[in-house]
Amino acid sequence: MVWERGKGFRREAGDWVMSEWSVYDGWVEVFTGYGVFGKYLHRIKVEEIDSYWFCEEPGVADSPEHTIWGCPKLETDRNEARGAGLNLDRGTIGYELVESECKWRAFECMVKKIMRKKIERERYRRTRTEA
Repeated sequence: MVWERGKGFRREAGDWVMSEWSVYDGWVEVFTGYGVFGKYLHRIKVEEIDSYWFCEEPGVADSPEHTIWGCPKLETDRNEARGAGLNLDRGTIGYELVESECKWRAFECMVKKIMRKKIERERYRRTRTEA
């Protein structure tokens, strides 16, 4: 994982990934930061800046952390996970996820929805700029 404020999360990642429940294949993007994140695309010279185009929040870098926890356009997805009993506190999320399969599934569903929206929007954005 490559999150600026995710040091506590790193500590628990081993237990998290080694749980008996399936692992969503998009975890690699979220944990590493490689993928449709402006910080990564800027670093590999695909984008000129690292800003977050999805929610257009000024001055915010497009990182996995902002995508999963901070983007206002994705709050509905986070609220659905909270409704399933998941505490989305960054400091304890790893413990939450290994606690029960229900919480694991809620987080997995949230991340899938968020990443699907982001990937679809990125594809749309790229086709518009290439046209």
